[in-house]
Amino acid sequence: MTDAFCGLGRKLLVALALGLAAVPAALSSSGPPDSVSSQFPARCQPTPEGTRSPARPRPAAGHWRREPPAPIPREELKGATVGRLAYLVGGLKQDATSPQDESTAIVLAYDPARKRYRRTPDLPEPLDHVVPIAYRGALYVIGGYSNRQPRASMWRYSPRTKRWRSLPAMGLARGAAGGARIGHRLYVVGGSDERGLDSRPLSRLEVYDFRKRRWRRGPSMPTPRHHVEAVALGGKLYAIAGRGRDDASLATVEAYDPRRRRWKRLPDLPLGVGGPAATVAAGRIVVSGGGDFRQHWVTPAVWALDPETPRWRRLPDLERARHAHAAATLDDRTYVFGGALCDNSRGSKIAGSRSAESLHVR
Repeated sequence: MTDAFCGLGRKLLVALALGLAAVPAALSSSGPPDSVSSQFPARCQPTPEGTRSPARPRPAAGHWRREPPAPIPREELKGATVGRLAYLVGGLKQDATSPQDESTAIVLAYDPARKRYRRTPDLPEPLDHVVPIAYRGALYVIGGYSNRQPRASMWRYSPRTKRWRSLPAMGLARGAAGGARIGHRLYVVGGSDERGLDSRPLSRLEVYDFRKRRWRRGPSMPTPRHHVEAVALGGKLYAIAGRGRDDASLATVEAYDPRRRRWKRLPDLPLGVGGPAATVAAGRIVVSGGGDFRQHWVTPAVWALDPETPRWRRLPDLERARHAHAAATLDDRTYVFGGALCDNSRGSKIAGSRSAESLHVR
């Protein structure tokens, strides 16, 4: 019986080895859409045809500095500076084990002084396309999508207690909005209440009073759009670029004055884009990257606006063209993190990046 048992064991081992050897072949072979290989799309690779860099004006002299890559690739994440750290919030995580974009609850804190990332407690729910805001040493995360479902939620994270808590929700669930804080009020504008191609752009402005803990409606933005960026500077809210109807990339820049409760049109961004990242550095609005879903390109172009002029000037290009990335500023150095290094509007490839770089803005 021992010899028979050993013989049977050898046959089983051979069969198992043959079966394992067949797995890589199945993953690498081409086949119909429902084959095993279709579940593991190739990583999105930037191409000259998929990159748009305006010939005029030329980029300013200088270069972006490479920063340590983030631990995980993400796109549609957002960034905010709290204290001496840049917080990178949520996003879409897409890799070989998760080929379809999935919202993630991951939050990382990047310390520029030590050049290190640290994982903080996860968001209470997986989110992408959020609005992150810093106020009195805490991080606030508003709206976004949770696996394609729009959210109206607002969460507060305390770095001191390392805990999240829920605050009053917005009146309208939406993602891909722009937002910024002016004094004791938070402003959220635009976005869409649906996720996907040809999403409906919104013009709605909602204002949250931190002291009264209450939301109210504000005057609607003149140009409805999603994948819009917003910053606050000099007591005004600036809504920059984004996507309009039929996913058209926009160059529109509009400023809202809370004291007069009025919107004003400003000079257009020199290149219309959706999904850029914007921050404030050295008294200027800095807008990096972005892309176009209709013409299928992303850009490395970076622009700065002095609202006092107001006139756009071109800064040095990013090392890597990208859209759907995060931005944050510390000590007049602008940092960008992750995003998609090529257009992935068809959703057929892994587009999320770990790349990070920074520029000292003068």
